[in-house]
Amino acid sequence: MLADIDDACTKAGIMPDAFFSGHAHSIQRYTRTVQLAGRSIPIPFVVTGCGGHGGQRVDPVPTNKSGNPVYEFSYEGWGYTTLQITANAMKITSHGVDAQTSRVIDTTSINLV
Repeated sequence: MLADIDDACTKAGIMPDAFFSGHAHSIQRYTRTVQLAGRSIPIPFVVTGCGGHGGQRVDPVPTNKSGNPVYEFSYEGWGYTTLQITANAMKITSHGVDAQTSRVIDTTSINLV
């Protein structure tokens, strides 16, 4: 599927700013760097699906963050993810929750200009 998306985006001369999916009952963030028109474009891939079910086991982020994509963040527990979007930037913030509090557990920003 990724090859099909890459092919369509390359032919159109565009790439997505971010990818989101939500089936896994955890939060994970990867960054994939693609080449387009001679530029390296980092694209966050965010899996966020622990709003209705928490506690699915998730692999910890390795200390050696290498490769493409790079596994950057993981969280096991209850939580949710929000987006703040302006004309110039997108901020992706993931929150962990328990019975009484919510806390920021991960954040990444994307320059849209």
